[in-house]
Amino acid sequence: MHRRVDHAVVPVGWTVVLFSFPDVHPRARDWWLVITSGEADVCDVDPGYTVAVTVTAGLRHMVAVWRGDLSWRDAMLSGVVDVHGPEAFRGQLPRWSGVPVAPRDHGARAAPSADPGAEHL
Repeated sequence: MHRRVDHAVVPVGWTVVLFSFPDVHPRARDWWLVITSGEADVCDVDPGYTVAVTVTAGLRHMVAVWRGDLSWRDAMLSGVVDVHGPEAFRGQLPRWSGVPVAPRDHGARAAPSADPGAEHL
């Protein structure tokens, strides 16, 4: 999650995004993405900073968004991902995430490699 953050479009200073997964055990339900200039960290314990945006979603749906299988737009319009916070932040969150705007086209997959381990490089 933190590796894909596009620091060029995140507001200057500290930006904290809370991801809450209601379908996950309470001890692993909430995760904080703490973004500063040039760095991003994921915390499984509340870091104590003000949250700019809260994202609530089932884990499976959030993974689909993060993988690019489901667009942020479609996920939010369908209600499987709910984003709360100031409108400016809600609207910019998909850009911050570094996730492609449109879902990946699974029909245009490359031919499998002759080396079975090459896909994982």
